Amino acid sequence: MATSATVVLDSGVFLSNLPKSDRWDVGYFESGMSIPNIRVYADGTESSIAPPLYVPSDKSTLEVQHIGADGQIKKGVLVDQWIKTNRLTWDKLYGQNKEIDETKFDCVVRFHSGYFRPSMIKARRFKFDPPSSTPPLLVPSVAHNVVVHYTLEDREVLTLAKGNQVLWTSNSLGTSPELLELEFVADHATAEGFYRTCLKAHTGGHWLPNQGDPPPIWPPDK
Repeated sequence: MATSATVVLDSGVFLSNLPKSDRWDVGYFESGMSIPNIRVYADGTESSIAPPLYVPSDKSTLEVQHIGADGQIKKGVLVDQWIKTNRLTWDKLYGQNKEIDETKFDCVVRFHSGYFRPSMIKARRFKFDPPSSTPPLLVPSVAHNVVVHYTLEDREVLTLAKGNQVLWTSNSLGTSPELLELEFVADHATAEGFYRTCLKAHTGGHWLPNQGDPPPIWPPDK
């Protein structure tokens, strides 16, 4: 029986506007207030994992791997048109692209395959910090929560790996669920990281998302 698997990114900074060479890297910050901050659901029920899964905070790369029956990592990233049309890019906030300091992220989440789409599209209000006479900025269509889809056939697994260390694998569930979901949490406290800390050589104030979890952000189309 095949398993329909999804990985949900609550937020993140995509390090390229489209995938490069069958991989897509996303800068991520650990959500220290949310334990665990990687949650696993099998057929709608959260799995109890000990020790809890965390987004690494040691500047490492965390790979999401779809491993085929032959033991090889599958390649090929597909992107839904709704992401391309509604993704929030730096130029929508600042009128130009912004250079990112990748060393500021707690980790980089790397995808080699999967079908990427937004889980919702809605308007989002941003405020200028420090407070000033600058009015709030309303972006009418913003892609929120990126969902990455996989189909796991017999003897295929989904794995989270850091270097040669496997942090989690779907084999650990014992039985194969029909539905599997991994959620990478990004709570409200991470907004400072995604919208301020990671910017390189930026002067002046910052646009920060109004109350609520920070939506993911991309570089502009090129």
